[in-house]
Amino acid sequence: MDPALSFMEWVKQTYAVVVAIEDYPKLGAAWALPGVGKQAAGFAHWLVRDRQIPPAHVKVFASGADLAPFADLGISPQEIELAEAGPINRFFPQLKETWPDGRLLFIYWVGHGFVGRDGSRRLILSDAIPAQKTNLDIDQLVHLLRSHLAGSFRQQIAIIDTCARFFETLQSASGLPDGGLSREEFLLEAVEQNFYFAASSGEYGTKDWFGPYILDQLRELPADQWPPDWRWTRDRVDKEFEKVLKEAGAKQQPVWLEYRRGLDPVSIRESVSARGVLPTLSDIQAVSQRSGFPVDHLRRLSELAAKCESLANAESRDKL
Repeated sequence: MDPALSFMEWVKQTYAVVVAIEDYPKLGAAWALPGVGKQAAGFAHWLVRDRQIPPAHVKVFASGADLAPFADLGISPQEIELAEAGPINRFFPQLKETWPDGRLLFIYWVGHGFVGRDGSRRLILSDAIPAQKTNLDIDQLVHLLRSHLAGSFRQQIAIIDTCARFFETLQSASGLPDGGLSREEFLLEAVEQNFYFAASSGEYGTKDWFGPYILDQLRELPADQWPPDWRWTRDRVDKEFEKVLKEAGAKQQPVWLEYRRGLDPVSIRESVSARGVLPTLSDIQAVSQRSGFPVDHLRRLSELAAKCESLANAESRDKL
């Protein structure tokens, strides 16, 4: 947080991208996610009504969702587009020009997601067809947002409420195409990123659990706190969300990705969740499912095994 900015200056320089994909028209009814539009509208309501973010600072990409709740918040029709590859791939590279005074960026995304064969997380877009499942590559987005293309957005918070199953489990006749954002090497800027994902690699994301739970935590933030203390929210999720899932009989591990560069004496700091994994190889996920042993525990076990002298070589660890 920049101490030079007042509370109201932070509010005035906060922007959000809200994505709600209820319907994948070309993929059939089995892909429908009824109700996620209402969930995303709840997040927009929290921003506009509870935190006083100007409605003009919210960009919505949607498919199949009821748009009335967004309009009721004062979000203009010009700020609402289809959640398709064209509009989304044009929007993110133009952040600097679209919102030149932005300092804090929120991304709230609810829809379908997978882990591709290259290990990257992919968010399926609404114009996907069976032979060409258009998608947003999270790796591409993360790196773009660390670059000059993100303008002055020095703090970025993303809540990604999707599954993270391995795409191969669909037994699709076609693979996932490349995401539509650039893969070029960008000039890196000073930035802090906090990305939180609903599910660990290989897992389902239980519908109507993660996103609403995060929103409930955000609603408990002190009225005079802005930007949100994301570590406070993350710690609450780490401690309490597992209880919620256990009560629901659901198996998923939220995972987080943090990155900080050029904002303090530590030049670069990047860390990932100790709970879930981002990503996890499919064979490790298979071991977890067979044994009933959580993936994050398996990872901790492998770390301990690597420090054990009697397991110093890979062959011994493989036998274990």
